[in-house]
Amino acid sequence: MKSIALILLAASVVALVGWRLASPKPSLESSLSASSRPARIPPSTTNTDGAEVFQRAFWKRPAANDSILNAERREWKDADGVTRWQWFIAVKPSPELVKHLITDNAFHLAPATTVPDIEEPPAWFAPEKSSSRILRAPGSGMTLLFDEASSLLLATDSGGGFRQGAPEPAKPVAQNTAVTSRLPNSPPPKP
Repeated sequence: MKSIALILLAASVVALVGWRLASPKPSLESSLSASSRPARIPPSTTNTDGAEVFQRAFWKRPAANDSILNAERREWKDADGVTRWQWFIAVKPSPELVKHLITDNAFHLAPATTVPDIEEPPAWFAPEKSSSRILRAPGSGMTLLFDEASSLLLATDSGGGFRQGAPEPAKPVAQNTAVTSRLPNSPPPKP
């Protein structure tokens, strides 16, 4: 009886192993490409108000002679607030803006030789790589492309949202500081 049970168990194991080996497996390439490309989640809000995008991008208001051609700011939000943001802007800059961004280098940008891969730019954001001066922030994604011949400034940046601040520290327990002697405030117990 034991030998029959043992034979059935061995046959079941062999059948299971054969079934696993014969079943089709997804290729490593298809599983990597599917896992490396997250599904595109549309932004929660998209703002195309040129003056507002300009102000949030360059931390200053546009001057009267700054001509904003196109602007777009995208934000992805959840219950805790903004989780991700991205902006694009095309400007015919005033000489003051060129001085502020490029000559004075307000954002500490460094010269670059290539335009980075930009995630899903708007259709109007198509930089001419050959005739543009490229400046990039070393520690972030801010990129400026300035074509002096056409006086066109394209800029973009993106970030990971805003983190909540640290919790308030616990308030210290108030101690009685009125006692100025070494003796206790109450008399000793009576035996």
